[in-house]
Amino acid sequence: MHEVYLDYAATAPLRPGVHEVLVQAYARPLIANPNALHVAGRAAKELLEDARERIGKYLGAEPAEVIFTGGGTEADALAIRGLAGKGPIAISSVEHEAVAKNAADVANKLGCDLVILPVKSDGVVDVARAETLLTNAMPTLVSVMAVNNENGAIQPLADLAQVLESLPEKPLFHADAIQAAGRLPLDFAASGLDAMSVASHKLGGPAGIGALLLRKGLPLDTDRKGGGQERDIRSGTQNVVGAMGFAKALEETVACRTEEERRNTAFREQILRSAAQIPGVEVTAEGVSEIINFTCEGCTSEGLLFGFDQSKICVSAGSACKAGVARPSSVLQAMGRSEVEASSSLRVSLGWNTSEADVAAFIAAFPKAVQVARRLEGRK
Repeated sequence: MHEVYLDYAATAPLRPGVHEVLVQAYARPLIANPNALHVAGRAAKELLEDARERIGKYLGAEPAEVIFTGGGTEADALAIRGLAGKGPIAISSVEHEAVAKNAADVANKLGCDLVILPVKSDGVVDVARAETLLTNAMPTLVSVMAVNNENGAIQPLADLAQVLESLPEKPLFHADAIQAAGRLPLDFAASGLDAMSVASHKLGGPAGIGALLLRKGLPLDTDRKGGGQERDIRSGTQNVVGAMGFAKALEETVACRTEEERRNTAFREQILRSAAQIPGVEVTAEGVSEIINFTCEGCTSEGLLFGFDQSKICVSAGSACKAGVARPSSVLQAMGRSEVEASSSLRVSLGWNTSEADVAAFIAAFPKAVQVARRLEGRK
């Protein structure tokens, strides 16, 4: 039996065009250091800057605003650590740990408040409550993700940007857009954001490459000192081949977005209809079509994954960036779910290569996996 991969929110398979770009790049006898002044270095620099320009075009940013990083987590960390002033930091209650942990650490070291913006039961930030909290706290930095990585909830960034504009002193505004890129149209210039994080491997590009979009002229403090690459924000020899693959992944994503969204919306509806027939299974949020999150009564996330694994179906309990540690979903708890419910989370995420056969296999395996998980719980 061939494996069925439905964990695109963790990482997406390489898109065909990306695979071709990488194969051709690694077939070259040399891609030199793009910072070298000789002819080979200049050729590598041209490849790097072409990738930077294309990424900027697809995301609505100027090339100079694209700072290459080693991935999304590093982009988040650079933004939070580098843009925080001496005043409070505000984040939503459902942020990825790359934002939440860095914000907590910075606030602790600076001795400033960490303001948590609550979400409603649907996982979306409560803008009215956020406005009150932000007005009272007057933070210097606000970070709210564009799309939640566990349940796909779309956050009201435009509304929050308007709130920030109305404050006596406008704070800097960062968004983790790692799950939004490729699923929603993004326009950095028109977003009201000062910084935005994106990652290649969520799009079907290579892992180990991401970008922080940083408004031109905005200073950012960093401890990544060295050769001064990437606006002296992320020093070190750049990953030219990774940048080439990243740009190609974005290109294919933008070109195929309409058709992929249409197909995955239909797949989502099929999955939700089938899930509604399983007692005790509930979808937790509406949002992007590609990310579906369930709670399953009488199950644990580990039991569900074990059940699906028996059918060679690859799904997850939530974020894949938690180093395999099993614990209740903090996202679901922030939405008002109990610890028991938050321990029964299942994430199904679709992508560019999801097929009818994949969805049919998942639908067939879902009640069996729930049965396995409940049987395991019954033994305790």
